[in-house]
Amino acid sequence: MALSDPTPQLAQRPGFGTIGKQVGARVNFIKLNVAGTRTIISYAAEHRETATGREIRSRTAQRTDSLLLKESDFRYAASNYGDRFLAQKGAGFVKQDRSSYKRVVDFYDVEEPGPRQGDRKLRVSVVLTQNGKYPMATFETYTNDPTNSNFPYIDSYIAMFNTLIDRAVSENPHVATYARRTKYFDARANNGRTTLGNGLEAYKGYYKSVRGCIDGLFININTSACAMFREGRLDIVMNELGVAGRFIGPVIKGIRVKVNYSGQQKNKTVVGLAPPNDKSKPPTADNVHITCPQHGEETVAQHFQKAWPNVQRPNVGAYIVDFGNKVYIPSDLCEILPGNAYRGLLSANQNTNMINFACRKPKQNRDLILRDGVPFLRFGAAGGPSERFGITLADAQPQMMQIKARLLPAPNITFADGKPEKFSNGAWNLKGKKFAKSALEPLVKVTYLDLRRPGTTSCRNINDLINGVNDGIKRYLGSNSKVQSFTGFVHARELPRAISSNNLAKGLRNTFNDLFQKGIRLVLIILPDKSQDVYYAVKKAGDLTAGMHTICTVRDEKANVKSDMGFIANLMLKFNQKLGGINFALQPLAAYNNLIGGENSNTMIVGADVTHPGPNAMVGAPSIAAVVASFDQTFFHYPGSVRLQPTKDESKKAIEMIQDFRGMMIERLELYQAKSGRLPDRIIWVRDGVSDGQFRSVIDEELPQLQKACKQLYESTRFPKLLVITTQKRHHTRFYQEDGTPPGGDSFDRNGNPLPGFTVDKHITSKHHFDWYTSSHACIQGTSRPGKYVVLYDTIGVSADQIQVMMYHMCFTFGRATRSIRIHPAARYADLLCDRARLYFRDVYNPAPTAQGQARPVYNINDGHWPGNITSNVKDTMFYV
Repeated sequence: MALSDPTPQLAQRPGFGTIGKQVGARVNFIKLNVAGTRTIISYAAEHRETATGREIRSRTAQRTDSLLLKESDFRYAASNYGDRFLAQKGAGFVKQDRSSYKRVVDFYDVEEPGPRQGDRKLRVSVVLTQNGKYPMATFETYTNDPTNSNFPYIDSYIAMFNTLIDRAVSENPHVATYARRTKYFDARANNGRTTLGNGLEAYKGYYKSVRGCIDGLFININTSACAMFREGRLDIVMNELGVAGRFIGPVIKGIRVKVNYSGQQKNKTVVGLAPPNDKSKPPTADNVHITCPQHGEETVAQHFQKAWPNVQRPNVGAYIVDFGNKVYIPSDLCEILPGNAYRGLLSANQNTNMINFACRKPKQNRDLILRDGVPFLRFGAAGGPSERFGITLADAQPQMMQIKARLLPAPNITFADGKPEKFSNGAWNLKGKKFAKSALEPLVKVTYLDLRRPGTTSCRNINDLINGVNDGIKRYLGSNSKVQSFTGFVHARELPRAISSNNLAKGLRNTFNDLFQKGIRLVLIILPDKSQDVYYAVKKAGDLTAGMHTICTVRDEKANVKSDMGFIANLMLKFNQKLGGINFALQPLAAYNNLIGGENSNTMIVGADVTHPGPNAMVGAPSIAAVVASFDQTFFHYPGSVRLQPTKDESKKAIEMIQDFRGMMIERLELYQAKSGRLPDRIIWVRDGVSDGQFRSVIDEELPQLQKACKQLYESTRFPKLLVITTQKRHHTRFYQEDGTPPGGDSFDRNGNPLPGFTVDKHITSKHHFDWYTSSHACIQGTSRPGKYVVLYDTIGVSADQIQVMMYHMCFTFGRATRSIRIHPAARYADLLCDRARLYFRDVYNPAPTAQGQARPVYNINDGHWPGNITSNVKDTMFYV
């Protein structure tokens, strides 16, 4: 191949797959028709205060657009509620077809009866400047030709359609919208909410997005759920949230509340807690000072006594809330409005409640979409905005798209006896099996360590666990090795009453180093409970300092630990893979053995992912990139490299593209060469975590780094062929059984989810990309979400059958499970390595909350969170599974 193509293009579909039994299904795509006689004109929108020329942004600009769309000559217009308007040519204000328009809006908020008067009067000038035209006839010609994949404006048209369709649902005052106006939630009290606990509720909603596909234009609709602050008095909800004292400020930031102690309701947005005068005490009415024009400096309590003497406060000890511009109001006089999204992490109990609320069987999901979702999103309403723009449902009675799929053949998975394993819905068991290759030789020793809290007893059934592990080692690994015991080594350790995770990690490092000198290579850790502090210390000591493999399990409240055969079998899967063994092997089919598994196969498979800090992380916290890669033709082991990706500009935005992909790939290629004695002829790179809009960035920014790594290590006349594939998990495509089909059958399970191997590469896929969907796993509960794959770059020259069957079959090779998984193991392993690296940065990604008025802590790379690499004893192993 050429080392670097001048302008590498995204891979085109080489054809459609043919392998597998053809089956019918439905998909949550509803077909749209577009009237080709109309033209939509695009305008850049600018919002400024008429009196001062000051730029208007955020909520005020969004509300201004809503007011503007109420005017009669904007009946045929739509807004993205940001910087863009769309309008139909020849209708409404566009009848004159000028290049720019200016409109002045008398502003008032949702709760206000009309335009503001007096000192509060606000007039906003909206200037619309034409920046594009979208003839519908052009798009209609494109969609009517299923072979036409050369339409460079497709993304612009799809964005335009999404904005036009959004107008209908956005006119509903009871709708809360999030995720860039793709998710909509019913904020009315009777919308079927459920309590999550601790001040939160779950709202039911819907996702929608327009898709341009092989078979035309569709709207993709799916159910959704969101955690919201419950309605009620702010001070009561703040108390229910369970966040300590003054640290609650960042949690409630952004909540919309109503206040009406003055006799007139006003809606306001919380900035945080008011700054206390005495910082050693909470910000109550007696401890927050304001400057009043009439009375000078005074406390909030004094101000309310003078200005609002008749206001009865339900809770005089409630904290004072800051609304910006030194507006401070007691939280017990604030009522939380419906539709305030909670953006923090849910507790374990809240997460369980959310899953129970959102989890539905396929038929329930499908019925909900068609019965409630379509009307809620206001599709097909006669005379509605979508119809005015010439966008209508193809069917008067909305129906999910009918498609043809294929059920791919199952793979051949073998154990030590070499016999192909039989599957049941993508799963198998280990009964009577020995792993394909054992890692436990006599010189490799393992032991256990029981960590307990002060005042608790040692694990009561420890002998059951030891006997179970010894039996599992013999049963599955065929080894005579046993859990070791040493004179002077105490297997049960009582933790100090007060010790930081970092100091505990230092103590464990010394213990692990001592065990390593005795030949121990793996320690089974019994954790005292499910809290993260001890687990964090164990992994930090084992991975970053001592180089010891660790596997953790948790004792229950009765001081017992699991020891049943199922638990032991799963434990053995991790034992063997961490120490270098092979649990089971894939026997490649002829359909793809020129990619992997052929007589002269020399292929490396790479997985890559990036994880980012959340909103509560330290300022400037880095993203973390992980790259894993196979080093032989068993494709069972994927050691990895980890890098930090600091933010580079003042915006402090996370960077998705891997900055040192070249260095990470050099490490992976060098290990491949050390293990296999040669460099690979083919590299299949599975990139996880990128959206459709980032495909070009992968090709422009990351692919050149891979090519430079090859240039550094390969001879000038011999370079590997490359195949770049993305996996996508966070899409909203769901497959359902045909109408009237009973549960079960040869392509769906008894719950109505597709069987493993269910593959779709026609109808709803892209004209422009080489993409497909495969349901590789059995869904345990709810409605299954298939994996989506897109080939971005290909110099190998794969066919649809080759790559689709290979990617599906390799989902059966995930080492720590006895069932197939949803996406290719390389992507899943990269995801797991990111998760492990996040654990090392626990104090950076989830620092202790700061009090109101204190700046968020700033990340310092020299604080010792990251030593620069995984310790050498384990870095070239599967330590992170």
